[in-house]
Amino acid sequence: FPVTINKPNKPQFISNNILKSESLFKKCLEIKPCNEESVYFLALIEGHYKKDYNKACDMLKQIAKQNPSRWAEMTNLISYFRKEQGK
Repeated sequence: FPVTINKPNKPQFISNNILKSESLFKKCLEIKPCNEESVYFLALIEGHYKKDYNKACDMLKQIAKQNPSRWAEMTNLISYFRKEQGK
């Protein structure tokens, strides 16, 4: 099946799927607070779609503190978001 991607030319377009995903991950955090995967995906939504880079970086730092084995991955994402913020 062909995959179609809804990508309008708006810089901060957030589809209903993104909003539903955000809601689901927030509910997951209510059930299991500080779940690093839920925080990770919420950080991606904050950074990539909402363009709230500071909030995304704070969330990624929380994951790095919680699980030091992911420090390099989180540091790379933080530097990516900081670069995007500077554009």
